[in-house]
Amino acid sequence: MKLFDHNKFQNIRDPFFDGHYAINRKMWEILGIWPEQKLSARIKIQIMHVLITISVAIPEIVYFVEICDDLDLVAQCIPTFLVIIAAGIKFFTMGLNSELFLSVFNSVRADWITYGKSFAQETLYLYANKGYDGTLIYTAAISMATTTFLILPIVPVFLDAIDPLNETRETFPIFETDYGVDREKYIIPITLHAYLTTVQVIGLVISVDTVVLLLVQHCCSLFQIVELILDRLKDESKKDLEDFQYKTICDAIELHKHAINFADILDSTFSKMYGAIVIMNTLAISFTGFETVVLLERKEYEQSLRFVLYALGQIAHLFLNSMPGQELMDHSEKVFYIIYNSNWTALTAKSRKLIALSLMRTLKPCTFAAGGFYVMNMQNFASV
Repeated sequence: MKLFDHNKFQNIRDPFFDGHYAINRKMWEILGIWPEQKLSARIKIQIMHVLITISVAIPEIVYFVEICDDLDLVAQCIPTFLVIIAAGIKFFTMGLNSELFLSVFNSVRADWITYGKSFAQETLYLYANKGYDGTLIYTAAISMATTTFLILPIVPVFLDAIDPLNETRETFPIFETDYGVDREKYIIPITLHAYLTTVQVIGLVISVDTVVLLLVQHCCSLFQIVELILDRLKDESKKDLEDFQYKTICDAIELHKHAINFADILDSTFSKMYGAIVIMNTLAISFTGFETVVLLERKEYEQSLRFVLYALGQIAHLFLNSMPGQELMDHSEKVFYIIYNSNWTALTAKSRKLIALSLMRTLKPCTFAAGGFYVMNMQNFASV
C-alpha cells in the first residue's frame, strides 16, 4: 500500500475531480451516465452506445433463430449473447438511477468534507487508494482477457502469411452472427465491427464494476473510522470522563448508522442487477463448459481454447464481483468484535447502556444480496 501523502491529500477538494475517483468519473462520462453531465450530452452519448450494442445484437439474434435447432451451435452462440445482455443491464441500471447515484456521490463528497481534514483523513485516503488500485487491476485483467479473446480469431490469417499451407487455414468469427451477406467476402468490416462492439461492451462492464468497487471501499472506510472513534474510549485521562465517553459513543453510533445506510443503498440499488449477472454468469459458464468438451472431442483445439478463456473470464468476473461484497461484510462484522472486546469495566454505567444498544445492530453484517437469493461473498463464489 502506498505511503500517505499529507500534502497531496490537502489539495483534494472533490474526490471525483481531484482525487482517486477521477478515473471512474471519466469512464462514466465516456458512457454518458455521469449524473452531472449535461442532459443533452448524456442522451446523445447513451443513444450512441445503445445503437452500437443493438447493431451487434440483431445479427446475433438472426443467427440464433437460424440455428436454434442445433444444440452445438446454440452453445457457441449463447455465452457471447449473455455478455451483451449483462452489459446492457449494467448500463441501464446506472442510466435509470442517475438521481440516486448523484445523491450517493454527494454523500461521498460530504464524508470527505467531514473527515477529510480530521483524524480519519489517512483512513479515507488509504481506502480511496485501494479503490483506485482495484480499478486499475480490474481494468487490466479484463482488458488482457478480452485482447486474448480478440486475437485468437486472426491467428490463422497470420499463420497463413508466415507459414502458408497448401490450403488456407480455417478462420472463425469473434461472434456467431448473420448480417445477411457473404461472411467471407465481407470478413474485414464484419471483424472490425465485432472488435468495436466488443471493446464497447467490455468498457460498459469495466466502468460499472469499478464504480461499485470504489463505493464499497468508501463504505468500508466509514466502518474503519467507526473503529478509530471507538478506540478513543481507551483514553481514561479526560477530566469529564463520563461526558467524553458518552459523546464518543454517540459519534460512533451516528457514523455507524450512516455507514449502514450507505451499504443498504448500495445493496438495494445493485441487488437486481447482480441477481441477473449471477444467473447469466452461471449459464454462460455451463454452456461454455459443454461446448469446450464438444470441441476437444473434435480436436478443434483453437476454438476450444477460446471457450476455455471465455469460461475463465466469466469465473474471474464473478470472483472480482464477489470480493467487494466480502470486504463489506468483513468490515461491518469487525465493528461487532471491536465493541464486544472493548473494556466494558472502564466505561461508565451510562456509556455501557448506550454501547450495549449499538452492539445489537452490529449482530447483522452488511451484505450484497444478488436478487435476494445469492450473497456476494467468497464462500458462495467457491460453491458456484
